[in-house]
Amino acid sequence: MRRIPRRVRAWGALMDRMRSMHVATMTDADIARNQTLRHVPAPVKAVVFGPRVRGVVATDAVATRSTSRAGSGVPVRVYRRSQQGDRDRPLLLYFHGGGWTLFGGLDACDHLPSVLAARLDAVVVAVDYRLAPRHPHPAQLDDCEDALLWAVDSASSLGASPARVAVVGDSAGGHLAAAVALRARRLGGPVLSAQALIYPVVSRSVDDASMLENAGAPVLHRADMVRFLSLFTAEGAVAAAPCPEAFPEEADSLAGLPPALVQLGSHDVLRDQGRRYADRLEREGVAVRVAEYPDAPHGWVSYPRIMSPIFETATADLVAWLEDRLTP
Repeated sequence: MRRIPRRVRAWGALMDRMRSMHVATMTDADIARNQTLRHVPAPVKAVVFGPRVRGVVATDAVATRSTSRAGSGVPVRVYRRSQQGDRDRPLLLYFHGGGWTLFGGLDACDHLPSVLAARLDAVVVAVDYRLAPRHPHPAQLDDCEDALLWAVDSASSLGASPARVAVVGDSAGGHLAAAVALRARRLGGPVLSAQALIYPVVSRSVDDASMLENAGAPVLHRADMVRFLSLFTAEGAVAAAPCPEAFPEEADSLAGLPPALVQLGSHDVLRDQGRRYADRLEREGVAVRVAEYPDAPHGWVSYPRIMSPIFETATADLVAWLEDRLTP
């Protein structure tokens, strides 16, 4: 394990001084403001959260298969290269992080999906799923499933292949990618070629070694996870009995799931649950690659410039792995 880079430690120290930068200290009004970040100027968002990659166009749409929003549909943003080739592209569903509670509206989540669209020549569908606390579990998962079904049904019109589909997510989005894969297996489809889980939340545990070791590490504190989980589960409304769609680690079996990439930061509170999940996937016959970055805390997807070169290394690994899985 290497030391967290100085610039990242400085960013963490700045976050710790501001009440509205950690959900554990946010008021309800802070949460409401930070769900869309409309109060943050676009140039500031681009500096902090990363810009959309040049040469990629993004189109807002509505995934109209939705039943979870009373037929109103799920907002999505579709990314593709501006210069399109003639072949069907891989189709990626991207689920953003933010503890199921923050970063809605997608304007703060433009960078990674545009990078994937550019480097893989893929169609990437980013999902603006409903957020806690107003919409606790399973609203987020229902929206992500609806978006996946819509995207697969619409693959031809999107210029994508319904036979080369992957789900990608970071943090709470990593949970949603894992849970969508579990639900698709249970329902018999759609068939997924890959699941990329970037420092995913897969457990309700807040007391394992990495939680305690990294309780005050940059970006995500243990106290933040305690509050995120409380908001996500509506303060305990999720049953104490095993609930794999809320916590994939609790599934009876992981056999038959798509190949997985699990990316972890050594200084992240979520490190150990990610390791456990990857170990189980491998034991139960799923092809798994684990990539752990020894100088990384949580959050390189959210803060790509601040956490460069961690972001660049991890994203290069992600692109290479997806390319191997999605190339016909």
